[in-house]
Amino acid sequence: MPDSQATAGPTAPDQASDHAQPVPVSSHPHSDPADDQPQRQMGPIAGRAEPGRASAASDPPAPPTPPDATAPLTPGTSSAALAHAPLGARAWVGIVSHGVVDFFSYIIVPLMPLLVTRLDLSDTHKALVLAVGSVCSGLVQPLVAWVSDALNTRLLGTLGLVMAAVATTLVGYAQSLTALLIVQAVSSLGIGAFHPVAAAAVGQLAGRRRSVAVSWFFVGGMLGGMTGNVLSPVYADSFGLLALPALMVPGLITAAALAWAIHGVSHHQHHVGAGRAPRRHDQPQTGQRTGPGAPAAQPDPAERAARWRVVWVLYAGNVARFLVNNALVYLFIDWALEHTAARRGLALSQLDDAARRSLGLAASGLNGWAQASMQVGMGGPALLLGWWLTHRRERAALLLIPVVGAAAVASAPALQGLAAGQGMGWLTVPGMLLVAVGAGLGFGAVMPATISLAQRLLPHRTGLASGLMMGGAWGLGSTGPLLARSLQHTLGNTPAWLIVAGVLLLSGCLAWLIPPAVLQRVSGR
Repeated sequence: MPDSQATAGPTAPDQASDHAQPVPVSSHPHSDPADDQPQRQMGPIAGRAEPGRASAASDPPAPPTPPDATAPLTPGTSSAALAHAPLGARAWVGIVSHGVVDFFSYIIVPLMPLLVTRLDLSDTHKALVLAVGSVCSGLVQPLVAWVSDALNTRLLGTLGLVMAAVATTLVGYAQSLTALLIVQAVSSLGIGAFHPVAAAAVGQLAGRRRSVAVSWFFVGGMLGGMTGNVLSPVYADSFGLLALPALMVPGLITAAALAWAIHGVSHHQHHVGAGRAPRRHDQPQTGQRTGPGAPAAQPDPAERAARWRVVWVLYAGNVARFLVNNALVYLFIDWALEHTAARRGLALSQLDDAARRSLGLAASGLNGWAQASMQVGMGGPALLLGWWLTHRRERAALLLIPVVGAAAVASAPALQGLAAGQGMGWLTVPGMLLVAVGAGLGFGAVMPATISLAQRLLPHRTGLASGLMMGGAWGLGSTGPLLARSLQHTLGNTPAWLIVAGVLLLSGCLAWLIPPAVLQRVSGR
Protein backbone atom coordinates (compact mmCIF):
# COMPACT_ATOMS: atom_id res chain seq x y z
CA MET A 1 0.00 0.00 0.00
CA PRO A 2 1.24 2.41 -0.77
CA ASP A 3 3.65 7.15 -1.46
CA SER A 4 3.17 13.50 -1.40
CA GLN A 5 2.92 16.83 -0.96
CA ALA A 6 4.09 20.05 -1.90
CA THR A 7 5.00 22.94 0.26
CA ALA A 8 4.95 26.60 -0.38
CA GLY A 9 7.77 28.59 -1.87
CA PRO A 10 8.10 32.21 -2.91
CA THR A 11 8.03 31.53 -6.62
CA ALA A 12 6.58 28.05 -6.92
CA PRO A 13 4.09 27.54 -4.10
CA ASP A 14 2.97 24.15 -5.31
CA GLN A 15 6.34 22.46 -5.13
CA ALA A 16 7.83 21.29 -1.89
CA SER A 17 11.44 21.08 -2.87
CA ASP A 18 12.12 24.17 -4.95
CA HIS A 19 14.24 25.78 -2.25
CA ALA A 20 17.08 25.38 0.19
CA GLN A 21 19.20 23.00 -1.85
CA PRO A 22 23.00 23.05 -1.41
CA VAL A 23 25.04 24.63 -4.18
CA PRO A 24 28.68 23.50 -3.93
CA VAL A 25 31.51 25.90 -4.64
CA SER A 26 33.90 23.09 -5.55
CA SER A 27 33.29 19.51 -6.52
CA HIS A 28 34.13 16.51 -4.41
CA PRO A 29 37.35 14.79 -5.48
CA HIS A 30 35.43 11.71 -6.59
CA SER A 31 32.64 13.42 -8.45
CA ASP A 32 32.37 13.31 -12.22
CA PRO A 33 34.50 15.84 -14.14
CA ALA A 34 31.41 16.99 -15.97
CA ASP A 35 29.91 18.11 -12.71
CA ASP A 36 32.56 20.84 -12.40
CA GLN A 37 31.67 22.49 -15.69
CA PRO A 38 29.30 25.14 -14.37
CA GLN A 39 32.07 26.52 -12.11
CA ARG A 40 34.82 26.73 -14.76
CA GLN A 41 35.66 29.97 -16.55
CA MET A 42 35.94 30.15 -20.30
CA GLY A 43 39.67 30.91 -20.07
CA PRO A 44 42.42 31.77 -17.60
CA ILE A 45 41.44 35.44 -17.66
CA ALA A 46 37.97 36.67 -18.38
CA GLY A 47 37.74 38.15 -21.87
CA ARG A 48 41.05 36.60 -23.06
CA ALA A 49 41.12 33.60 -25.36
CA GLU A 50 42.85 30.43 -24.26
CA PRO A 51 45.81 29.28 -26.41
CA GLY A 52 44.73 27.24 -29.39
CA ARG A 53 41.08 28.23 -29.38
CA ALA A 54 38.91 31.13 -30.37
CA SER A 55 37.81 33.68 -27.85
CA ALA A 56 34.72 33.07 -25.82
CA ALA A 57 33.05 36.01 -27.50
CA SER A 58 33.27 34.29 -30.88
CA ASP A 59 31.71 31.05 -29.66
CA PRO A 60 28.20 30.43 -30.98
CA PRO A 61 25.57 30.56 -28.25
CA ALA A 62 24.72 27.20 -26.75
CA PRO A 63 21.26 25.91 -27.62
CA PRO A 64 18.74 26.25 -24.80
CA THR A 65 18.26 23.15 -22.71
CA PRO A 66 15.28 22.27 -20.57
CA PRO A 67 15.75 22.87 -16.86
CA ASP A 68 16.77 19.92 -14.72
CA ALA A 69 14.66 19.37 -11.64
CA THR A 70 17.66 17.93 -9.78
CA ALA A 71 20.02 20.79 -10.55
CA PRO A 72 21.02 23.38 -7.93
CA LEU A 73 19.21 26.69 -8.20
CA THR A 74 21.57 29.06 -10.02
CA PRO A 75 21.15 32.72 -10.96
CA GLY A 76 20.22 31.68 -14.50
CA THR A 77 17.52 29.21 -13.54
CA SER A 78 14.22 30.22 -12.01
CA SER A 79 12.53 28.03 -9.44
CA ALA A 80 9.35 28.30 -11.51
CA ALA A 81 11.16 26.68 -14.43
CA LEU A 82 12.49 23.92 -12.21
CA ALA A 83 9.00 23.35 -10.82
CA HIS A 84 7.85 22.27 -14.28
CA ALA A 85 11.02 20.45 -15.33
CA PRO A 86 10.38 16.87 -16.45
CA LEU A 87 11.25 13.97 -14.22
CA GLY A 88 14.20 11.93 -15.43
CA ALA A 89 14.11 8.41 -16.85
CA ARG A 90 15.48 6.86 -13.66
CA ALA A 91 12.73 8.41 -11.56
CA TRP A 92 10.11 7.09 -13.98
CA VAL A 93 11.61 3.60 -13.80
CA GLY A 94 11.14 3.73 -10.02
CA ILE A 95 7.55 4.88 -10.46
CA VAL A 96 6.73 2.14 -12.99
CA SER A 97 8.44 -0.43 -10.75
CA HIS A 98 6.05 0.51 -7.96
CA GLY A 99 3.17 -0.30 -10.27
CA VAL A 100 4.66 -3.70 -11.04
CA VAL A 101 5.25 -4.51 -7.35
CA ASP A 102 1.74 -3.51 -6.39
CA PHE A 103 0.36 -5.58 -9.27
CA PHE A 104 1.92 -8.60 -7.58
CA SER A 105 0.71 -7.44 -4.17
CA TYR A 106 -2.87 -7.53 -5.47
CA ILE A 107 -2.90 -11.00 -6.95
CA ILE A 108 -3.68 -12.96 -3.79
CA VAL A 109 -6.16 -10.44 -2.33
CA PRO A 110 -8.70 -10.48 -5.20
CA LEU A 111 -8.33 -14.26 -5.52
CA MET A 112 -9.16 -14.83 -1.85
CA PRO A 113 -12.79 -15.84 -2.52
CA LEU A 114 -11.50 -18.49 -4.95
CA LEU A 115 -8.83 -19.63 -2.48
CA VAL A 116 -11.44 -19.76 0.30
CA THR A 117 -13.63 -22.13 -1.71
CA ARG A 118 -10.67 -24.08 -3.14
CA LEU A 119 -8.90 -24.72 0.19
CA ASP A 120 -12.05 -24.68 2.35
CA LEU A 121 -10.78 -21.80 4.50
CA SER A 122 -12.75 -20.54 7.48
CA ASP A 123 -13.30 -16.87 8.30
CA THR A 124 -10.44 -17.07 10.78
CA HIS A 125 -8.14 -18.60 8.17
CA LYS A 126 -9.12 -15.89 5.69
CA ALA A 127 -8.33 -13.13 8.17
CA LEU A 128 -5.08 -14.86 9.14
CA VAL A 129 -3.82 -15.01 5.54
CA LEU A 130 -4.55 -11.32 5.06
CA ALA A 131 -2.98 -10.39 8.40
CA VAL A 132 0.21 -12.39 7.74
CA GLY A 133 0.66 -10.54 4.47
CA SER A 134 0.22 -7.17 6.14
CA VAL A 135 2.51 -8.01 9.07
CA CYS A 136 5.32 -9.27 6.86
CA SER A 137 5.16 -6.42 4.35
CA GLY A 138 4.84 -3.84 7.10
CA LEU A 139 7.32 -4.78 9.78
CA VAL A 140 10.12 -5.49 7.31
CA GLN A 141 10.02 -1.95 5.94
CA PRO A 142 11.59 -0.02 8.85
CA LEU A 143 14.28 -2.70 9.12
CA VAL A 144 15.08 -2.53 5.41
CA ALA A 145 15.02 1.27 5.55
CA TRP A 146 17.44 1.36 8.49
CA VAL A 147 19.85 -1.14 6.92
CA SER A 148 19.68 0.63 3.57
CA ASP A 149 20.38 4.02 5.15
CA ALA A 150 23.20 2.62 7.28
CA LEU A 151 24.90 0.85 4.35
CA ASN A 152 23.93 3.51 1.78
CA THR A 153 22.58 0.85 -0.57
CA ARG A 154 19.43 0.30 -2.64
CA LEU A 155 20.01 -3.41 -3.24
CA LEU A 156 17.31 -4.62 -0.85
CA GLY A 157 14.59 -2.86 -2.84
CA THR A 158 15.52 -4.72 -6.01
CA LEU A 159 15.75 -8.04 -4.18
CA GLY A 160 12.30 -7.37 -2.78
CA LEU A 161 10.86 -6.99 -6.27
CA VAL A 162 12.43 -10.31 -7.29
CA MET A 163 10.95 -12.06 -4.23
CA ALA A 164 7.51 -10.63 -4.95
CA ALA A 165 7.58 -11.70 -8.60
CA VAL A 166 8.65 -15.26 -7.80
CA ALA A 167 6.62 -16.04 -4.68
CA THR A 168 3.30 -14.43 -5.58
CA THR A 169 3.01 -16.26 -8.89
CA LEU A 170 3.36 -19.62 -7.10
CA VAL A 171 0.12 -19.20 -5.14
CA GLY A 172 -1.68 -21.69 -7.38
CA TYR A 173 0.63 -24.45 -6.16
CA ALA A 174 -0.43 -23.95 -2.51
CA GLN A 175 -2.52 -26.99 -1.58
CA SER A 176 -3.02 -26.21 2.11
CA LEU A 177 -3.39 -23.32 4.51
CA THR A 178 0.24 -23.72 5.62
CA ALA A 179 1.54 -23.56 2.06
CA LEU A 180 -0.63 -20.52 1.34
CA LEU A 181 0.70 -18.76 4.45
CA ILE A 182 4.30 -19.43 3.36
CA VAL A 183 3.67 -18.03 -0.13
CA GLN A 184 1.91 -15.01 1.35
CA ALA A 185 4.71 -14.37 3.85
CA VAL A 186 7.59 -14.59 1.36
CA SER A 187 5.88 -12.47 -1.28
CA SER A 188 4.85 -9.88 1.31
CA LEU A 189 8.39 -9.63 2.68
CA GLY A 190 9.59 -8.83 -0.82
CA ILE A 191 6.81 -6.32 -1.43
CA GLY A 192 7.59 -4.61 1.85
CA ALA A 193 11.34 -4.47 1.20
CA PHE A 194 10.77 -2.68 -2.09
CA HIS A 195 8.71 0.24 -0.85
CA PRO A 196 10.92 2.39 1.45
CA VAL A 197 13.97 1.93 -0.77
CA ALA A 198 12.23 2.86 -4.01
CA ALA A 199 10.19 5.70 -2.49
CA ALA A 200 13.31 7.35 -1.07
CA ALA A 201 15.25 6.86 -4.32
CA VAL A 202 12.49 8.40 -6.43
CA GLY A 203 12.36 11.37 -4.05
CA GLN A 204 16.11 11.86 -4.37
CA LEU A 205 16.07 11.51 -8.14
CA ALA A 206 13.29 14.10 -8.44
CA GLY A 207 15.24 16.90 -6.76
CA ARG A 208 12.92 19.89 -6.37
CA ARG A 209 9.99 17.93 -7.74
CA ARG A 210 9.98 15.57 -4.77
CA SER A 211 6.31 16.18 -3.94
CA VAL A 212 5.08 15.52 -7.47
CA ALA A 213 7.42 12.55 -7.88
CA VAL A 214 6.24 10.92 -4.65
CA SER A 215 2.65 11.51 -5.78
CA TRP A 216 3.39 9.82 -9.11
CA PHE A 217 5.13 7.01 -7.21
CA PHE A 218 2.01 6.54 -5.12
CA VAL A 219 -0.27 6.68 -8.16
CA GLY A 220 1.95 4.21 -10.00
CA GLY A 221 1.34 1.76 -7.19
CA MET A 222 -2.38 2.45 -7.28
CA LEU A 223 -2.54 1.77 -11.03
CA GLY A 224 -0.61 -1.46 -10.55
CA GLY A 225 -2.89 -2.49 -7.71
CA MET A 226 -6.01 -1.72 -9.75
CA THR A 227 -4.67 -3.78 -12.64
CA GLY A 228 -3.88 -6.71 -10.37
CA ASN A 229 -7.26 -6.55 -8.68
CA VAL A 230 -9.22 -6.55 -11.94
CA LEU A 231 -7.09 -8.82 -14.14
CA SER A 232 -6.04 -11.51 -11.65
CA PRO A 233 -9.50 -13.13 -11.48
CA VAL A 234 -9.84 -12.85 -15.27
CA TYR A 235 -6.41 -14.45 -15.76
CA ALA A 236 -7.20 -17.26 -13.30
CA ASP A 237 -10.53 -17.92 -14.99
CA SER A 238 -8.96 -17.98 -18.47
CA PHE A 239 -5.71 -19.84 -17.83
CA GLY A 240 -5.93 -21.26 -14.32
CA LEU A 241 -3.94 -20.58 -11.17
CA LEU A 242 -1.10 -22.84 -12.33
CA ALA A 243 -0.40 -20.45 -15.23
CA LEU A 244 0.46 -17.53 -12.92
CA PRO A 245 4.27 -18.17 -13.04
CA ALA A 246 4.28 -16.74 -16.58
CA LEU A 247 3.85 -13.33 -14.93
CA MET A 248 7.21 -13.82 -13.23
CA VAL A 249 9.07 -12.82 -16.43
CA PRO A 250 7.99 -9.16 -16.64
CA GLY A 251 8.63 -8.86 -12.92
CA LEU A 252 12.25 -9.96 -13.28
CA ILE A 253 12.78 -7.65 -16.25
CA THR A 254 11.46 -4.76 -14.17
CA ALA A 255 13.83 -5.69 -11.35
CA ALA A 256 16.79 -5.41 -13.74
CA ALA A 257 15.61 -1.96 -14.86
CA LEU A 258 15.17 -0.89 -11.25
CA ALA A 259 18.74 -1.91 -10.43
CA TRP A 260 19.98 0.34 -13.25
CA ALA A 261 17.81 3.23 -12.07
CA ILE A 262 18.45 3.41 -8.33
CA HIS A 263 21.53 1.45 -7.27
CA GLY A 264 23.80 4.48 -7.63
CA VAL A 265 21.56 6.93 -5.78
CA SER A 266 22.79 8.12 -2.38
CA HIS A 267 20.57 8.18 0.70
CA HIS A 268 21.75 11.63 1.75
CA GLN A 269 20.12 14.85 0.61
CA HIS A 270 22.79 17.03 -0.91
CA HIS A 271 23.70 17.97 -4.46
CA VAL A 272 27.23 17.81 -5.74
CA GLY A 273 26.64 19.02 -9.26
CA ALA A 274 24.05 20.13 -11.72
CA GLY A 275 21.99 17.70 -13.64
CA ARG A 276 22.16 14.59 -11.49
CA ALA A 277 20.96 13.19 -8.23
CA PRO A 278 23.38 12.42 -5.39
CA ARG A 279 25.41 9.26 -5.88
CA ARG A 280 26.66 6.76 -3.35
CA HIS A 281 30.23 8.07 -3.30
CA ASP A 282 29.18 11.70 -2.83
CA GLN A 283 29.96 13.28 0.53
CA PRO A 284 28.88 16.54 2.15
CA GLN A 285 31.35 19.20 1.09
CA THR A 286 33.27 21.86 2.91
CA GLY A 287 33.88 25.33 1.63
CA GLN A 288 30.29 25.84 0.62
CA ARG A 289 29.01 29.37 0.40
CA THR A 290 26.63 30.91 2.87
CA GLY A 291 23.49 32.82 2.16
CA PRO A 292 20.68 31.95 -0.24
CA GLY A 293 21.11 28.54 -1.81
CA ALA A 294 23.59 27.32 0.80
CA PRO A 295 23.01 24.08 2.67
CA ALA A 296 20.74 24.41 5.67
CA ALA A 297 22.39 24.13 9.07
CA GLN A 298 21.71 21.05 11.12
CA PRO A 299 18.67 21.62 13.36
CA ASP A 300 19.34 22.12 17.04
CA PRO A 301 18.11 19.52 19.56
CA ALA A 302 14.85 21.37 20.21
CA GLU A 303 14.07 21.54 16.50
CA ARG A 304 14.94 17.87 16.03
CA ALA A 305 12.61 16.96 18.88
CA ALA A 306 9.81 19.05 17.38
CA ARG A 307 10.26 17.37 14.02
CA TRP A 308 10.25 13.90 15.52
CA ARG A 309 7.03 14.70 17.38
CA VAL A 310 5.38 15.55 14.07
CA VAL A 311 6.78 12.37 12.52
CA TRP A 312 5.22 10.30 15.29
CA VAL A 313 1.86 12.05 14.85
CA LEU A 314 2.01 11.27 11.13
CA TYR A 315 2.95 7.71 11.98
CA ALA A 316 0.00 7.29 14.37
CA GLY A 317 -2.35 8.67 11.74
CA ASN A 318 -1.02 6.26 9.14
CA VAL A 319 -1.40 3.34 11.55
CA ALA A 320 -5.10 4.23 11.86
CA ARG A 321 -5.46 4.68 8.09
CA PHE A 322 -3.77 1.37 7.32
CA LEU A 323 -5.89 -0.32 9.98
CA VAL A 324 -8.96 0.91 8.11
CA ASN A 325 -7.47 -0.14 4.78
CA ASN A 326 -6.81 -3.69 5.94
CA ALA A 327 -10.16 -4.00 7.71
CA LEU A 328 -11.97 -2.91 4.55
CA VAL A 329 -10.07 -5.46 2.47
CA TYR A 330 -11.58 -8.16 4.69
CA LEU A 331 -15.05 -6.59 4.78
CA PHE A 332 -15.24 -6.27 0.99
CA ILE A 333 -14.05 -9.88 0.50
CA ASP A 334 -16.75 -11.04 2.90
CA TRP A 335 -19.36 -8.86 1.19
CA ALA A 336 -18.42 -10.18 -2.27
CA LEU A 337 -18.83 -13.79 -1.17
CA GLU A 338 -22.09 -13.16 0.68
CA HIS A 339 -23.58 -11.04 -2.10
CA THR A 340 -22.66 -13.51 -4.85
CA ALA A 341 -24.02 -16.48 -2.90
CA ALA A 342 -27.24 -14.61 -2.06
CA ARG A 343 -27.81 -13.60 -5.68
CA ARG A 344 -27.51 -17.27 -6.66
CA GLY A 345 -29.52 -18.55 -3.71
CA LEU A 346 -26.61 -20.75 -2.60
CA ALA A 347 -24.96 -21.74 0.68
CA LEU A 348 -21.24 -22.60 0.70
CA SER A 349 -21.72 -25.63 2.94
CA GLN A 350 -24.08 -27.27 0.42
CA LEU A 351 -21.94 -26.94 -2.73
CA ASP A 352 -19.79 -29.51 -4.50
CA ASP A 353 -16.28 -28.66 -5.69
CA ALA A 354 -17.32 -27.47 -9.15
CA ALA A 355 -20.04 -25.20 -7.78
CA ARG A 356 -17.71 -23.84 -5.11
CA ARG A 357 -15.09 -23.02 -7.76
CA SER A 358 -17.70 -21.26 -9.91
CA LEU A 359 -18.95 -19.26 -6.94
CA GLY A 360 -15.38 -18.43 -5.87
CA LEU A 361 -14.45 -17.15 -9.33
CA ALA A 362 -17.58 -14.99 -9.55
CA ALA A 363 -17.02 -13.56 -6.07
CA SER A 364 -13.33 -12.97 -6.88
CA GLY A 365 -14.33 -10.91 -9.89
CA LEU A 366 -16.68 -8.76 -7.80
CA ASN A 367 -14.13 -8.47 -5.01
CA GLY A 368 -11.48 -7.43 -7.53
CA TRP A 369 -13.64 -4.52 -8.68
CA ALA A 370 -14.30 -3.48 -5.08
CA GLN A 371 -10.60 -3.55 -4.20
CA ALA A 372 -9.76 -1.69 -7.42
CA SER A 373 -12.36 0.96 -6.56
CA MET A 374 -10.52 1.63 -3.31
CA GLN A 375 -7.36 2.05 -5.38
CA VAL A 376 -9.15 4.60 -7.58
CA GLY A 377 -10.09 6.60 -4.51
CA MET A 378 -6.51 6.45 -3.26
CA GLY A 379 -4.66 7.20 -6.48
CA GLY A 380 -6.39 9.95 -8.44
CA PRO A 381 -6.88 12.39 -5.55
CA ALA A 382 -3.35 11.67 -4.31
CA LEU A 383 -1.90 12.83 -7.63
CA LEU A 384 -4.01 16.00 -7.61
CA LEU A 385 -2.95 16.74 -4.05
CA GLY A 386 0.68 16.53 -5.16
CA TRP A 387 0.15 19.69 -7.21
CA TRP A 388 -2.37 21.45 -4.97
CA LEU A 389 -0.93 21.01 -1.50
CA THR A 390 1.33 23.59 0.06
CA HIS A 391 2.56 23.62 3.64
CA ARG A 392 -0.41 25.88 4.42
CA ARG A 393 -2.83 23.22 3.15
CA GLU A 394 -1.19 19.99 4.30
CA ARG A 395 -2.62 20.13 7.80
CA ALA A 396 -6.12 20.94 6.55
CA ALA A 397 -5.99 18.04 4.09
CA LEU A 398 -4.90 15.64 6.83
CA LEU A 399 -7.82 16.87 8.94
CA LEU A 400 -10.66 16.97 6.42
CA ILE A 401 -10.11 14.24 3.83
CA PRO A 402 -10.55 11.36 6.33
CA VAL A 403 -13.96 12.84 7.25
CA VAL A 404 -15.16 12.25 3.68
CA GLY A 405 -13.92 8.67 3.77
CA ALA A 406 -15.49 7.99 7.16
CA ALA A 407 -18.87 9.15 5.86
CA ALA A 408 -18.57 6.79 2.89
CA VAL A 409 -17.66 3.79 5.06
CA ALA A 410 -20.48 4.52 7.50
CA SER A 411 -23.00 4.50 4.64
CA ALA A 412 -22.19 0.91 3.59
CA PRO A 413 -24.53 -1.00 5.94
CA ALA A 414 -27.34 1.50 5.34
CA LEU A 415 -26.92 1.06 1.60
CA GLN A 416 -27.04 -2.73 1.89
CA GLY A 417 -30.13 -2.56 4.10
CA LEU A 418 -31.94 -0.19 1.74
CA ALA A 419 -31.25 -2.37 -1.28
CA ALA A 420 -32.31 -5.57 0.45
CA GLY A 421 -35.34 -4.17 2.26
CA GLN A 422 -36.95 -2.25 -0.61
CA GLY A 423 -36.26 -4.55 -3.54
CA MET A 424 -33.52 -2.30 -4.88
CA GLY A 425 -30.82 -4.94 -5.14
CA TRP A 426 -29.55 -3.44 -8.37
CA LEU A 427 -28.18 -0.53 -6.29
CA THR A 428 -26.02 -2.72 -4.10
CA VAL A 429 -23.04 -3.29 -6.39
CA PRO A 430 -22.66 0.24 -7.83
CA GLY A 431 -23.37 1.70 -4.40
CA MET A 432 -20.73 -0.43 -2.70
CA LEU A 433 -18.21 0.41 -5.41
CA LEU A 434 -18.82 4.10 -4.71
CA VAL A 435 -18.35 3.39 -1.00
CA ALA A 436 -15.01 1.78 -1.87
CA VAL A 437 -13.94 4.85 -3.86
CA GLY A 438 -14.87 7.17 -1.00
CA ALA A 439 -13.13 4.96 1.53
CA GLY A 440 -9.96 4.89 -0.58
CA LEU A 441 -10.05 8.67 -0.76
CA GLY A 442 -10.38 8.92 3.00
CA PHE A 443 -7.54 6.64 4.05
CA GLY A 444 -5.28 6.76 0.99
CA ALA A 445 -5.28 10.17 -0.68
CA VAL A 446 -3.16 11.79 2.05
CA MET A 447 -0.64 8.94 2.28
CA PRO A 448 1.81 10.56 -0.18
CA ALA A 449 1.52 13.80 1.80
CA THR A 450 2.66 12.02 4.96
CA ILE A 451 5.57 10.36 3.13
CA SER A 452 6.85 13.55 1.52
CA LEU A 453 6.40 15.53 4.73
CA ALA A 454 8.26 12.91 6.77
CA GLN A 455 11.13 12.98 4.25
CA ARG A 456 11.35 16.76 4.63
CA LEU A 457 11.27 16.48 8.41
CA LEU A 458 14.08 13.87 8.34
CA PRO A 459 16.12 14.94 5.28
CA HIS A 460 19.14 12.78 6.12
CA ARG A 461 17.05 9.69 6.89
CA THR A 462 14.71 9.59 3.92
CA GLY A 463 14.68 5.79 3.83
CA LEU A 464 13.74 5.62 7.51
CA ALA A 465 11.10 8.31 7.01
CA SER A 466 9.55 6.40 4.12
CA GLY A 467 9.73 3.11 6.02
CA LEU A 468 7.96 4.52 9.06
CA MET A 469 5.17 6.12 7.06
CA MET A 470 4.59 3.03 4.92
CA GLY A 471 5.77 -0.28 6.33
CA GLY A 472 6.12 0.73 9.96
CA ALA A 473 2.54 1.96 10.04
CA TRP A 474 1.31 -0.85 7.80
CA GLY A 475 2.72 -3.46 10.16
CA LEU A 476 0.58 -2.29 13.07
CA GLY A 477 -2.36 -1.69 10.75
CA SER A 478 -2.13 -5.32 9.68
CA THR A 479 -4.45 -6.29 12.51
CA GLY A 480 -7.31 -4.79 10.49
CA PRO A 481 -8.60 -8.09 9.05
CA LEU A 482 -8.60 -9.76 12.47
CA LEU A 483 -10.31 -6.71 13.95
CA ALA A 484 -12.99 -6.73 11.24
CA ARG A 485 -13.63 -10.45 11.68
CA SER A 486 -13.87 -10.08 15.46
CA LEU A 487 -16.26 -7.14 15.18
CA GLN A 488 -18.48 -8.99 12.71
CA HIS A 489 -18.67 -12.13 14.83
CA THR A 490 -19.23 -10.35 18.16
CA LEU A 491 -21.23 -7.23 17.27
CA GLY A 492 -22.55 -7.83 13.77
CA ASN A 493 -21.99 -6.45 10.30
CA THR A 494 -23.33 -2.92 10.84
CA PRO A 495 -21.27 -2.13 13.98
CA ALA A 496 -18.17 -3.46 12.23
CA TRP A 497 -18.54 -0.96 9.38
CA LEU A 498 -19.37 1.90 11.75
CA ILE A 499 -16.41 1.26 14.06
CA VAL A 500 -14.04 1.14 11.08
CA ALA A 501 -15.50 4.49 9.96
CA GLY A 502 -14.82 5.88 13.44
CA VAL A 503 -11.16 4.82 13.30
CA LEU A 504 -10.80 6.64 9.98
CA LEU A 505 -12.34 9.76 11.50
CA LEU A 506 -9.85 9.52 14.39
CA SER A 507 -6.93 9.48 11.94
CA GLY A 508 -7.99 12.92 10.76
CA CYS A 509 -8.41 14.31 14.27
CA LEU A 510 -4.76 13.49 15.02
CA ALA A 511 -3.68 16.21 12.58
CA TRP A 512 -4.73 18.80 15.18
CA LEU A 513 -1.56 17.84 17.05
CA ILE A 514 0.73 19.02 14.22
CA PRO A 515 2.11 22.54 14.92
CA PRO A 516 1.77 24.70 11.77
CA ALA A 517 5.07 26.41 12.63
CA VAL A 518 7.00 23.17 12.09
CA LEU A 519 5.42 22.74 8.66
CA GLN A 520 6.44 26.31 7.84
CA ARG A 521 10.05 25.69 8.83
CA VAL A 522 10.42 22.65 6.55
CA SER A 523 8.39 24.13 3.70
CA GLY A 524 11.44 24.95 1.61
CA ARG A 525 12.84 21.43 1.48
